[in-house]
Amino acid sequence: MILGGGFGVTTVHGARIANNVVVYEAARSQYNIISNTIKREEVQDSVDLRYGLVSESCDVYDNDVGQYISPADLPACDVWEVDIEGGELALLKDLPYYPRVLIIECHPKYNTPAEKII
Repeated sequence: MILGGGFGVTTVHGARIANNVVVYEAARSQYNIISNTIKREEVQDSVDLRYGLVSESCDVYDNDVGQYISPADLPACDVWEVDIEGGELALLKDLPYYPRVLIIECHPKYNTPAEKII
């Protein structure tokens, strides 16, 4: 699962490796970019792209934001990649379980440095 899909680069790689990737993106502009990326790279059949905000604490790229999705409502997945612009701590606090692999991009400017995440 990818939380904060950005430009879709890791989405494409994940789809090619795992053949099943769930991606959440809160910003409509980035959602559209990811959608175009997965179509251009022909991996759309392996990607479940969802428009939603998974942490109310994050800084979203634009004002057109998807509906809030509680961490408790996220599907169970083995591997998570998280890049949600400052919402990482709130997300981790509310997780009902931890995946086997958790990759988190830290954002010191949003008060989520690596020390706090660890």
